[in-house]
Amino acid sequence: MVSCDKTGFQYDGLIDPDHQTNYTLADSLTASMRTFQLDSVITSGSATILTGEYTDPSFGTLTAGSYFHLQTPATTSLQIDQNVIYDSTEFVLKPNKYYYGDSMSLQTINVHKLKQKILLPTTQTSLYNNETWPYDPTPIGSWTGTIRPNIDSFIHIRLPDAIGRDFLDQARRHTVALTSQADFLNYFGGISIQTKSGNGQQVIMGFKGQDTSVYLRVHYHLSDVLSTPQALTFQITDNNLQFNSFKSNRSGTPLAAFDAIPTPGYGRYKSITTDSTGHVAYIQASTGLVARLDFPTLGGLLNYGKFTKVLKAVLILRPENSTYRDLTLPPKLALCEVDKYNNVLDTLSATTGGTMYGNLVIDKLMNEQTAYTYDISSYINSQISIIGTDEVHGIMIMPNIGDFRSRTDRILLTDGKHSTSETNRLTIQVYYLTYQ
Repeated sequence: MVSCDKTGFQYDGLIDPDHQTNYTLADSLTASMRTFQLDSVITSGSATILTGEYTDPSFGTLTAGSYFHLQTPATTSLQIDQNVIYDSTEFVLKPNKYYYGDSMSLQTINVHKLKQKILLPTTQTSLYNNETWPYDPTPIGSWTGTIRPNIDSFIHIRLPDAIGRDFLDQARRHTVALTSQADFLNYFGGISIQTKSGNGQQVIMGFKGQDTSVYLRVHYHLSDVLSTPQALTFQITDNNLQFNSFKSNRSGTPLAAFDAIPTPGYGRYKSITTDSTGHVAYIQASTGLVARLDFPTLGGLLNYGKFTKVLKAVLILRPENSTYRDLTLPPKLALCEVDKYNNVLDTLSATTGGTMYGNLVIDKLMNEQTAYTYDISSYINSQISIIGTDEVHGIMIMPNIGDFRSRTDRILLTDGKHSTSETNRLTIQVYYLTYQ
């Protein structure tokens, strides 16, 4: 505990001339930290297709796949000339510049036909990361290569001629299978994009999942003098039913301990203290890993004087130094106030308004000053006011809500015991006034 003079705070109305007043920086406030495993997270409606596989020494092997519907071509509203000649069929994906892992890794993308159209269960309004949808195990198309996410505009995957010829024949005959979207989904359920698991690839790649960015296209030409090229294009549709699915194999990692924990019951989540995981907490949006902070020594601030007023409290979260050099950290981490049952009560906001995401600073040179920083003054003051009751709340650290649907970034957050070095552990700085 140290005492110092500091500028930058407004003292008007806080200092009583009849009492001894101390302005103090408390750096001994401790926090307990746990990793929580959420049952599931929503991944539908992201307009992002994720596929691939990556093996992480800390998190295990993560495999991603995606599911969605296609829409009948607009041209089928008109009669296609009988005198057309089929050329080829392809499936096209557009990289969205997001990737997790080694972008130079060889990747296999398999295109599968869904056995039936995607339907929301009657009790759900969304689809989740741990759900799948039945598809034919044999892919209708496959592509293996290296994707340059910032350069490659499209990935073209050749599909069997039988599929294209059938679609072209349906269009020429003007059947309801292609002129009615409802009938088309009964005829051709949709598409699943999967990878070839276990082939050594080390990347999960993102693709745009809306409108003209992903489609099945049948190429043909008119039997005229110019052989005019034409196409039937089946674009992605029903964004609310497009979803990403993730499978994790955590064998041999500290996270495997979750498998031995009994299911705690409805509305409760499995958790592991950082004391048993090397003083780090695990966060990953796609697999539902989040972290919780509690402040068991917060009541000690009340022992320093007759009256205590917290002027500012700063929380600094730091990733473990050696764990993110070749991987992308979550760009945003939100702080949510939660009750003892981990129900979210509110999202901590900045004094200027808006959600705080930590303003991530990355030390690319030394990997020592990387940190997320938050002003948690209002939260600390609110908790001090209810010390001694059963209503003391914790903080849940979790990715931005949109990242649960569309990113697989992960982070190992250090707790306050992780290291004697301040640059490699969580720190909390509380500036407060006390009246003696």
